[in-house]
Amino acid sequence: IGAIDRFTGTTLTLPSGFTVGISAPVRDRLRAVAQYRRANWDRSSLQSTLVDFRALERLSLGLERKRGTEEGMTFWRRIPIRVGGYLLRWPDLLPVAGASDISGGTAAVDEWALTLGSGILTQDKGGGLDFSLEVGSRGSRSELGVGERFQRLGISLLLSDETWKGTFHR
Repeated sequence: IGAIDRFTGTTLTLPSGFTVGISAPVRDRLRAVAQYRRANWDRSSLQSTLVDFRALERLSLGLERKRGTEEGMTFWRRIPIRVGGYLLRWPDLLPVAGASDISGGTAAVDEWALTLGSGILTQDKGGGLDFSLEVGSRGSRSELGVGERFQRLGISLLLSDETWKGTFHR
């Protein structure tokens, strides 16, 4: 019997939670940002012998530099930059390495990453191209039997009606 068969007829209850953030200017073009997110997962969220739960928590800290607009600035001074990091405590408490279910003990899944990002706005300021790079680690080889280091590149493209209005209607 697989995990899907064991969960037939069971309900997953989504927990309450909250997010709070702060942003404070450091200099003219530089601000410090922080965010804390919590979702109150617990044992009652899903009755299972394969997983237990704790509260999901994510703490993010960073610095953001606004794009420069003065004449004569180099390309690197004109683009916005975001540098930061986060610690994510996954809600899943998984069986420890070697155990077939949570009766043999559980181990937490923690993740951390350092981040770097930037973006470019379209001329109408309604669209843009954004990228982020994350380098981090999750899991524990000693407790879970598996741990991983990762590098993740995210690219997003935001298009507004104003960006494309003149292109298609000429």
